[in-house]
Amino acid sequence: MLTTTDVFLYIVGKAASTVRSRPFVGLLTAAAVVSLYRLKAHRKRKAPSLRATFGGPTRFCNTPLGFIPESIQHSICALEILADTYGDAFAMRILGRDCLILTDGELIREVFRKRPHSFARAFNKGNLFSSPGMLTTEGEEWKRHRRLGAPAFNAANAAAMVPGLALVAERFV
Repeated sequence: MLTTTDVFLYIVGKAASTVRSRPFVGLLTAAAVVSLYRLKAHRKRKAPSLRATFGGPTRFCNTPLGFIPESIQHSICALEILADTYGDAFAMRILGRDCLILTDGELIREVFRKRPHSFARAFNKGNLFSSPGMLTTEGEEWKRHRRLGAPAFNAANAAAMVPGLALVAERFV
């Protein structure tokens, strides 16, 4: 007659031989990989949709690249129409990137005031320019460049630029 100990040893022996077999190791590895993949997918946080948060056009921006302006004048006209339609802040896809468009001066000032700490650039502009500057740096280095460039935009210099800017603006009208 079989005792409980014999049955237990038989089951343990069968389990040990199964674990040592190659098919079991492969099956166990596949199960572990699938489990880790599902865990990673479950834990991965989805980025909030800018369009869902701020609204914005969907009809002509659903292509993989989104809005592609034909010219500078076309992009200015399109953005003016979108600003009239969607308000001070809206999101749209431009050249394959989700972008937040701000049209209210006070909102833009707030972003510039908080930019080093609360807002980061979505892509690295370092590839566009060969040397670091206000447009291509972040953090403390950006603050240093901004302090160096700020005197050029004081009230007197800004007033001196108005006639030239008006000439450029007239070309677009």
